[in-house]
Amino acid sequence: MAYNPLNKLLHYRDVVKLAQKHLVPGISTYAGVHRTYIYPVYKMEYKTFMKIMNFKYLEKQIKEELKKQGKTDPSEENHIAKNQLPLFEITESPQLDI
Repeated sequence: MAYNPLNKLLHYRDVVKLAQKHLVPGISTYAGVHRTYIYPVYKMEYKTFMKIMNFKYLEKQIKEELKKQGKTDPSEENHIAKNQLPLFEITESPQLDI
């Protein structure tokens, strides 16, 4: 099986974003955030979670890896193709007199 460091870094970024979303400085702890929000989604141990939270220069390493692989950041892409039709068009509905 091939090893792709970009996928690992993107996974780390998702974990960090989820933790930062739920972490309230001075009130919540990393242990509480891990137990309540991270573990149910990612099934990782607290030690691994702390390793990810202490990972230095994550965004810089993601940019370097994207550049090395010649890809663009998936979080910045518009996931709807230009030629794709919208599933539901929003139009005003006619008023019905009942």
